Amino acid sequence: MRPLEALLVGALLVSQLLRWIKPRNRQFTATTLAMLGILLLLHLFFDGPRWEMIPAYAMTLAAGRVFSADLRRVSGAKAGESSRWIAIPSTGRRVMTGTLLAFVAIAAVIIPHWLFPRIVLPNPDGLYHVGRLDVAWLDSARQLPTGAARPLSVSAWYPAESPDGPVLRYHPRPGALGASLAAGTPLPGFAFRNLTAAPTHSTASPRFSIREGRSPLVLVSHDVGSSRVEGTALFEQLASHGYVVVSVEHALSAAGAVMPDGSPLDRAPEDASTEIEQRVNDLRFVLDRINRLPIRESVDTLSGHVRLDRVAILGKGLGASAAAELAALDDRVTAAVGIAPGTTGATASRGVRRPLLIFTVEDPGASLDGVLRYGGTEVRLEGATSRSLNDVALVGAPVVRLLGIERGDDPYDVHAAVAALTLRFLDQYLKDRREETEVDLPARVRLRVIPHQAR
Repeated sequence: MRPLEALLVGALLVSQLLRWIKPRNRQFTATTLAMLGILLLLHLFFDGPRWEMIPAYAMTLAAGRVFSADLRRVSGAKAGESSRWIAIPSTGRRVMTGTLLAFVAIAAVIIPHWLFPRIVLPNPDGLYHVGRLDVAWLDSARQLPTGAARPLSVSAWYPAESPDGPVLRYHPRPGALGASLAAGTPLPGFAFRNLTAAPTHSTASPRFSIREGRSPLVLVSHDVGSSRVEGTALFEQLASHGYVVVSVEHALSAAGAVMPDGSPLDRAPEDASTEIEQRVNDLRFVLDRINRLPIRESVDTLSGHVRLDRVAILGKGLGASAAAELAALDDRVTAAVGIAPGTTGATASRGVRRPLLIFTVEDPGASLDGVLRYGGTEVRLEGATSRSLNDVALVGAPVVRLLGIERGDDPYDVHAAVAALTLRFLDQYLKDRREETEVDLPARVRLRVIPHQAR
């Protein structure tokens, strides 16, 4: 609960108790009515409305109605003169009734916040502010099963000189993403709104920072059933350290995906090998598009600022499999990062001749032997599961338990460890910072770094 929200709720409870305990008078009533109105307006202006605050809003309106009626009743009395309490003349009964109402009000306000706590994304600690732009392209060379051109929604995070405009929400269409995440679960879509509409640390299309010069590029492929904004905290952290992060939303396997005209796009993922091939083609299309980005296009902000001779591919789940496959196929790729990879692509299974960092959550056995044929680094997150690496694991323990996600180590700490190790790896191979530097990891994260030698 934010400070203004807590202040509003506290003022409601105190005023309610005082109103029921002591007789009413004009000064107290007018002051309380003005205070509640001002606090409500300040909260709505600075914090914005939230559905979890609906009980508080209802209480504020009810209190305004009651205190307005009180003010009319005592308007003819002298200043400081108390009006007679008619309904409940006993002070003891007034105290009991006021206390009971206070407990009911506290439960109505606190329980929604406990069930669906506000998500606070970690503040990026790099030198730069973070800008984000969202664009939609069409690959007319490939079609959906309906015959329409394959859509490619893309979000790009980049280092900015200064913030520009209001802070962006986690997803451009919070309702669509929430409904998609809730599909197949016992929860309604609004249960995910604290994630899907959470404030980020990015603003819309500010000026690119010229201090960094041209920035290395990180292409991202999300997991099946996820979205292009999955991992926003990691992307903002990388952008604040001078990287351009471009996350591609894969049609038919993304949550909350839409066509360019805004119509929803249902999920219909294909078999693993076909899906990996489609994702590789998506990533190549975006890489080609950025490579020949013309002046005055919708993403002109990036023109001349991206260093295309330093490109990393990052993916999670099946996106990690696509990242490894593209790294094995495309000479433009400098390095690759995989988070909880799934099935291995045909080319990657014969070895990836690029610097490779892979995060695993359990012993992969021999499944990564082919990918790591030419060496790489495995980081085993011993206190995490593949689902706890999703952003949905940040929505709070009650919801996470309902979704059947085993969290283990705190997801915030695990995500911070992944971000720190990923940043160190990319600095080594995309910025040539090969010197040994200490990585600041959360103390409560259990992990093991396993180097793999070329065979």
